[in-house]
Amino acid sequence: MLPEMIDIPTLRRGYAERRWSPAELLTMLAERMDKADPATFIARAPITALFKAAAELIARAPEPNSLPLWGIPC
Repeated sequence: MLPEMIDIPTLRRGYAERRWSPAELLTMLAERMDKADPATFIARAPITALFKAAAELIARAPEPNSLPLWGIPC
């Protein structure tokens, strides 16, 4: 379960404790974004592109937090 307010330390801790993977985080964030006011977002990347990027991250650096912004959505 993702906390209501998300910050980088919380995400890094969640990854380190294996509470979620990048793909699971994307799923949870997409669900939140689907419920939000559409005017909140200028544009949204296609979820398939985000899942592809998450898979590429895991292939490149499988260990959570092994890169400075590992798994941090942008």
